[in-house]
Amino acid sequence: MQGGYDFTPHWGAWLFYGLDDPKEGADSPGLTGNFRAKNEDVSGMLRFRAGRYQVGLEYFKANTTWATSGKQKATQVALSVMYTI
Repeated sequence: MQGGYDFTPHWGAWLFYGLDDPKEGADSPGLTGNFRAKNEDVSGMLRFRAGRYQVGLEYFKANTTWATSGKQKATQVALSVMYTI
């Protein structure tokens, strides 16, 4: 699921949520080892636009559940710049 909104002609915000949970907690037949049982991603971005330039500040968080080693979390902050022709 993803959505965004431009508050002004220059400022906007975007949100993203994704979930991969194929068996919703049940064991997956035929898979052995430390397979990924569930993955959940959340992201938010604040964007500034001026003419053809855009600058975005984004926060990303991932929660992954592995079959044998349990939950692991990762976070990331990113800065992006875009120029359109």
